[in-house]
Amino acid sequence: MHRCTLAVLLAVALAGCSSSGNGVSTASILGSAPTPPAAGAAPDAGGAPTPVVQPSTPTDRAFHAGTVSARAVKCGYNFDAPRLKNTYLSHEASLGVSADQVSQADKIYNVAYNGVTKAAAEDPNYCSDRKTQTIKADLGRLL
Repeated sequence: MHRCTLAVLLAVALAGCSSSGNGVSTASILGSAPTPPAAGAAPDAGGAPTPVVQPSTPTDRAFHAGTVSARAVKCGYNFDAPRLKNTYLSHEASLGVSADQVSQADKIYNVAYNGVTKAAAEDPNYCSDRKTQTIKADLGRLL
C-alpha cells in the first residue's frame, strides 16, 4: 500500500511539472501498462477513442530516463548510472532545449530516480521476469 501511495504522489507531483498536458501514470514508474487515450481523442470507426500521440517533451524524457535508471539499478544491471544521467542531460542540451529546461530535466530526473528507488526498495519481488525484460529493453535504448 505504501509503495502505491508514494508512486501516486510522485506521479501527481510530476504531472504538475509537465507542460504537455498529458498525465503521468504510475505504470511508467512501476511497470508497463497501456496508456489511456488522451482527453479529446477522436473516436475511431468503432466508436472507441483513438489516442492522440503527443510529442515527447524534455519533462517526459527526463521522467522516463530517471525511472529506467532507478529500475535498472534495483534489478542489478551493470551500468554507470551517473554517466547515463550526464549523457542524457548532454543529449537534451544537444537537442537545443534551453538551459532552464535542462535544469528542470535534471530536477525531474532526480525526483523520478529517487521516487522509484524508494518505492522499489519496499518490494522484494520487484525484479520479476516481465519487469526485467522491459527494463533491459528500456535501458538498452537509453545507453
